Amino acid sequence: MFALTTKNDGLFDLFFDRPLDVRPSYQRTKVQTKVVSEDDQFKIQIAAVGVPKELVDIQVVGDVLTVSHEHNEEKENSYFCSSFKRSWTLPENVDLEKISATAQDGIFEISIPKVEPVKPTTKKIKIN
Repeated sequence: MFALTTKNDGLFDLFFDRPLDVRPSYQRTKVQTKVVSEDDQFKIQIAAVGVPKELVDIQVVGDVLTVSHEHNEEKENSYFCSSFKRSWTLPENVDLEKISATAQDGIFEISIPKVEPVKPTTKKIKIN
């Protein structure tokens, strides 16, 4: 005959039955993004709580804005890595030279100023 045993789910048992996640908080959370269009600018907000601003790279190549983060760490026979990458194609009516970014409390905010779109010139050609 087999005997059924019940497991004691006390704190001690739960501690040893579940792997201990010792990664920094930014390696355990997903990055959330929000894009807001205001009258004079676009704002991109990225919630990456715990990610140091020194580990975030913001670049514009052509008309594509990319925000990325990559971190690899090895400690005591453990290897941790975290990364994210988000890209947006910018419209023609933005000033690429005046894009700025700030970071506060794990929220990165990128301000992208709008400019008046350049209207093509029209020239009437007289037929002789």
